[in-house]
Amino acid sequence: NNGDSSEDYPASYDDVMSVAAIDEQENIASFSQFNDKVDICAPGVNVESTVGDGYGMKSGTSMATPHVSGVALLLWNNFPTCMNFEIRNALEQSAKDLGTNGPDIYYGHGAVKYWAAFDYLTNNPCDNSPPPPPSPP
Repeated sequence: NNGDSSEDYPASYDDVMSVAAIDEQENIASFSQFNDKVDICAPGVNVESTVGDGYGMKSGTSMATPHVSGVALLLWNNFPTCMNFEIRNALEQSAKDLGTNGPDIYYGHGAVKYWAAFDYLTNNPCDNSPPPPPSPP
């Protein structure tokens, strides 16, 4: 990522969740893309990761994205009848709002929060109805 507003792919495809990176103080990382495709954010600065034959600190949206993927997997394990769009909706609706009020180009819907998403799905059960068709361009 270049820390600019360009749309990189595959993150900018509509069917993909674009994940921004934040630091420990929940500030957007300087390298994180910012545009209207950003859906959600997660820790991505100085994250412990495997490197070579050991561990080290890494930064990048490639560190942030696994946080969101892991939360999605845990949710799906606990709510196996949910469809992918219902898991995505739960992640977005339960994210901790950061930046300006509501979704924005830096943080998307906000920081991913597992228990908030779990509570959202507990209180808003999945109905397995297909999603509405996308609006024509």
